[in-house]
Amino acid sequence: MTVFFLVRHGETRWNRQGRMQGRKDSPLTETGVEQVRDLRETLNEFDLKAAYSSTAGRALRTAEILLEDRELSITKESDLKEIDLGDWEGKKFDHLKEAYPKNFQMFWEDPEKYIPPGGETVEEVQERGLRVLEDIHRKYPDENVLVVSHSCILKAILLHHSERPIKDLWKPPELKPASLTLLDSTTSEVSYHH
Repeated sequence: MTVFFLVRHGETRWNRQGRMQGRKDSPLTETGVEQVRDLRETLNEFDLKAAYSSTAGRALRTAEILLEDRELSITKESDLKEIDLGDWEGKKFDHLKEAYPKNFQMFWEDPEKYIPPGGETVEEVQERGLRVLEDIHRKYPDENVLVVSHSCILKAILLHHSERPIKDLWKPPELKPASLTLLDSTTSEVSYHH
């Protein structure tokens, strides 16, 4: 069985400012770097065979910090990037709530009905995330593999393995910055650790 060590990147400047990130990027804050260093202590207990990361700078920086004490290269995977939020990217939550009230509400409360403004649906994000994990499982069928990515795509992957619908996307448990979730490829068992 492959055990996926699924990590959300640390806190970013736009997280703190209440801005939608999606495909756009903002750097980790000092708090975000500390969050990732704390997580590195937890991960040091485990043997990791491979490491994959979204190509977004915030995820790559997270992966680099997590692997500072290891001789392990990072495989950059663009299909692990966050949901493409199109016209919403870089904009503050308050602005979007006012400018797109119905769609903004659907994104958070009824995400299977969310209509991407020039971006992609949650289903599309889920499909590409699952494809990446299937590919990793084929390459590392009995290993521990680190996967550093983003909140929406990780939540969508976990919904599939928990046999829950897209409408539950933002229901607990929340994936906080620098969170760690273990996913067993064989049993689809999910456990939240950090």
